[in-house]
Amino acid sequence: MPVVINIERIGIYKKLRNQTAVVGVDPNGLNEDPRRYGLLDEENQMDLKKGCQGFRDEGYGDLFYSFFDYIKKTSKQGTPLHDAVKADFISTRRNLISFAASLYSRQLIEIRALRKNGVIFLCDKKSENETSEDYPGHGYKFEQYMTLKDNGDPHDEDEEVSNAECIKAVLRTSFKKGDEEIKVLYAAEIDALDSDGNMVEFKSTIHDQKSWLYKSSLNHYLQSYLGGVSCIIKGQITREKIVFRVDKIQTNEIPGMKVKWNAEKCFEKLFEILREIKSKLKNDDEAVVIRIQGSDIYYEGESGKNCKFVDSQFLRFFE
Repeated sequence: MPVVINIERIGIYKKLRNQTAVVGVDPNGLNEDPRRYGLLDEENQMDLKKGCQGFRDEGYGDLFYSFFDYIKKTSKQGTPLHDAVKADFISTRRNLISFAASLYSRQLIEIRALRKNGVIFLCDKKSENETSEDYPGHGYKFEQYMTLKDNGDPHDEDEEVSNAECIKAVLRTSFKKGDEEIKVLYAAEIDALDSDGNMVEFKSTIHDQKSWLYKSSLNHYLQSYLGGVSCIIKGQITREKIVFRVDKIQTNEIPGMKVKWNAEKCFEKLFEILREIKSKLKNDDEAVVIRIQGSDIYYEGESGKNCKFVDSQFLRFFE
């Protein structure tokens, strides 16, 4: 029996530099100039190095701060947390991707789960210890080229790039198998909206279509599908970081391409792991560490005191 998935976008917010949230701010519009798509003429190719000379990674370390701020700003104080979020889990999208992709990956995944106020919080080890990365910012430059400014004009090619602020959608997704349903609340960054109001994801890669399908399609599909994204804008780049081809890929068409993975099996694995975590955490303050490497999954008891990723002030708001 397949897992039935319902993704509901319930809100949107802007994450500021100080990791607080401004509710209801839309992302930039997609640059739909036809000269930006297909095999690009030399004059329309995009140099991703421009505007990135002084780039600093300022987007790290948010963890749940802006998301918790959004939840508080859209909830009535004193409401029980489970009633406010209407979900069994609060997570990041990255955790869900890791669970779903584990069938086809040998990468070690370590995620901690903590139950507080009737809700299970999931946080991966990388997010708990995230620091600034030495990243040149070329992916953000591609996003800048492919979006419009607030006034509807395209960005200048020499405009500086920053990732200090971003727009996030708030999603409540239900995973249902038979009579059992599990709901997860999480936030997912939105790159742009097209002219029909659909969310769009940008990806830049050195791989051609065949290599992309083999090496990157699963993670890109899961990221877009679980983010409620209808379309991926994929830019193919040279080793000199020049975008010479841009393709639109419909998210729901990727599983039917020549891929070596099965989406239904991924979502069955995701459901299985969530169900097992839920069964192990029956009471508040209980915690567990989930370690996954390929088909090997281990659940180890953990002290809730070691899980520092849930802000006590956030919890008190719902008491």
